[in-house]
Amino acid sequence: MGKQRGGTTKVLALELLRNLGVKPRQTVLDFGCGSGTYAIPAAEIVGQKGRVYVLDKDHGALDELVENSRRAGLQNIERIDSAGKVRIGLERGSIDVVLLFDVFHSYYFPKHSQRGRLLGDIHRILKRDGIFLVYPKHMEVEARHEIEDHDFSVRRECSTTLVHDDKELVHGSVLVFRKNPNGRKSGKGPSFEGCTVVSCGTLSPELNHLRRIGFLDADKILYTRPGLHENPREFEKHLRRQLRHARRYSAKTIVVYGKRCYIDTIDPFKSIDKIIAEEGGNISRVKAANCIDMLADAEEGERIRGDQKVYWLSPGWLKYWRVIFKEWDIGLANETFPKNDKAILLDALGFFDSYSEKFPERVLQFSDWMRIGIEPYKISLDRLKGLLLKAAREAEGGQIGE
Repeated sequence: MGKQRGGTTKVLALELLRNLGVKPRQTVLDFGCGSGTYAIPAAEIVGQKGRVYVLDKDHGALDELVENSRRAGLQNIERIDSAGKVRIGLERGSIDVVLLFDVFHSYYFPKHSQRGRLLGDIHRILKRDGIFLVYPKHMEVEARHEIEDHDFSVRRECSTTLVHDDKELVHGSVLVFRKNPNGRKSGKGPSFEGCTVVSCGTLSPELNHLRRIGFLDADKILYTRPGLHENPREFEKHLRRQLRHARRYSAKTIVVYGKRCYIDTIDPFKSIDKIIAEEGGNISRVKAANCIDMLADAEEGERIRGDQKVYWLSPGWLKYWRVIFKEWDIGLANETFPKNDKAILLDALGFFDSYSEKFPERVLQFSDWMRIGIEPYKISLDRLKGLLLKAAREAEGGQIGE
């Protein structure tokens, strides 16, 4: 009876994988493979000219998988031992299919930042036309949204019978994701090729993330020092220098600064747009008030704050606060921050959790200096992406489509 049930589960796994798009000669990664419920059928499908990488933090399960594959006469399974870290040691764009069955949930990855790092690494290793198969047991809705936030799109949803823990048959849905072309969610999105981005360093966590996942494929990103809005003379000098550097790399430049980031108390008629115009060339600026407005517009800010007074932060403000506020004395800090009920950090990256874990003393020092608590608030990067795309269209003279 047990043998018959084992044969049935293997047939189900083979049929499911074929139906989902696993083909001969492909390269597959089974992340959280266990003892091989799907890895061994995948190895049979891809054949000797294909390869299946298996990764699991349970070394005992991997030992069992290797023994099972040896008995089955399979020589195309390669083991990857993990020390519990998310990093996948495979080359960029090397994998046709990634399996993530009953792994992507808060039991194995309790922190949003851990799941984010995993998705970033899967995006890195998956081929442009590869498929990402997810059985999101325990957090179906949340998983879909988190994965889509990392520039994947659902192409199919397959409701089917699955094999759970090598023996149990369960009914569930497998989501079939693909990478968004150029990191865009819809069709043939515009590219940032031919553009150099000039930005305040405060937004470097978000922009570096967008570059890493393939959305911001600009020729170059140049940063000015965080916090220059506190010193208009230094701000202008740094901005002009980076705008001139940008012309060395690209014919078009996108400036990621808000209209309120530069206020000249000596010459109130001089604005950031006037500085840009004086430099000449094909330059466009994102249409926002400041870096916080680039992450959440006024309407979303009202919804987040409710009836409380809030001092807004982003990951860069937490990371570079000593640089940003270096000209402030304790009197100015006491006059500014305590009139707010709290500080809210707009966090699209799971930054606060990982940074607090690595540098708890820095977070406490900043909070103590402000004399208010800091709370992260999860957002998406959709607004920032949209602003960048609009700026790219302007730089192209309106010729870049949606």
